[in-house]
Amino acid sequence: MENLKNQTILLTRPEKESQIWAKAIEKAGGKALCCPLFEILPLSLKEQEVLLKKLQFFLKTPSSVIFISPNAVEQTFLLESDPSFWGKHLLLAAGKSTQKKLEEKGVNAFASPTESAEGLLSFFKENKNVPQQVALLRGDTGRDFLPLRLKEEGKRVEIFSLYTRKWCDEQTAQDLFHLVLEEKISAMVFTSSQAVREWVNLLKIPKLPRVLVELPVFVIHPRIAQTLMRLGFQNVVNTQTGSALVDFLIRYPWKKNG
Repeated sequence: MENLKNQTILLTRPEKESQIWAKAIEKAGGKALCCPLFEILPLSLKEQEVLLKKLQFFLKTPSSVIFISPNAVEQTFLLESDPSFWGKHLLLAAGKSTQKKLEEKGVNAFASPTESAEGLLSFFKENKNVPQQVALLRGDTGRDFLPLRLKEEGKRVEIFSLYTRKWCDEQTAQDLFHLVLEEKISAMVFTSSQAVREWVNLLKIPKLPRVLVELPVFVIHPRIAQTLMRLGFQNVVNTQTGSALVDFLIRYPWKKNG
């Protein structure tokens, strides 16, 4: 299978998280180029100790525990890795990759079919008998949509910030930009609205050049698509979920000259 022959796909999430996509792209005949716009930084040991005590206290009673990302799983299980601790709680994953990461840790979780906060909210609306106390495990930044809506539904919600994001520097942003200007990549993949905004701000340009406006840009959520279009990108492909990304890349009508 060489549906992506001569195509170079630039992945902007941290390299470790991009590996599954990178391997699938290369299997389809393409080239995956990882250029992270941010990196994940764990908490200090002291911060981890404080957070663990807070988490253990909150989870004394059966709760609904939402893992927003694979990183949230990794960082949480650095604090508490005993599957029996998690067995008394309802575990929920924002997407399939997060669900898979939890399975690797020896626990099962329900994954939102739409791989989104909206999907998790629907789950709570459709399942009234689940624990009404909710622990939301994520990084230091994130949408407030889900916790706010859950609180409106009468849930007791506590957010636990397990890691921080460090955004790329100006040189990295410019290096990526020049890859686009020199037409060395066929498409970009964005998985974070904030990462897009941070990158464009670092470019310090009054207007996007045509090559960037017209470049195929793949995203995994409508919200990210809206952010890109507001910034001036015109060729935005919304795959809806991360698990569908590679299929969308393979089916895309690439130009014959690559």
